[in-house]
Amino acid sequence: MVMTIEKAMEYIRNKDISYTEIVRYLDFLNHYFEYEYGKEESQKEAIRIVDELVRLSANEEDADIRCYLLDTLMEIAGYVSVSNKINLTPILEDVSKFNLEDLSVIIDILGDSGNESYRSLIESFKGIPELDDDVNDALVELDYRNR
Repeated sequence: MVMTIEKAMEYIRNKDISYTEIVRYLDFLNHYFEYEYGKEESQKEAIRIVDELVRLSANEEDADIRCYLLDTLMEIAGYVSVSNKINLTPILEDVSKFNLEDLSVIIDILGDSGNESYRSLIESFKGIPELDDDVNDALVELDYRNR
């Protein structure tokens, strides 16, 4: 069977498969878009996939799967330069449900977006020692993307 993006997403949406299988399909997506790096025609497809991964991660209860979803969407968004075009609303509706590892990735995503409206949210994590480096890096990235 030839794996396609749609088939991988279908498997990822399926709650009846193991963590190992989900990781395998997320890795497929990650590698697919890694080799599409910078190709303009891949951007629409990447935005669609990343937006769906955002929704899935916002609703995922398993912390390991959620973290892998977040890591994958961040990588894909970076590969095809769509970090500034993804819809982060599903994640941002309730950031309190995410653990520190998730928040570390989310803060990176917010900085990579270049969206100045996320600055205050990024800064709101300054008091958490485990996230200080992430906050500083995200603010530097935000400044870089807005100069």
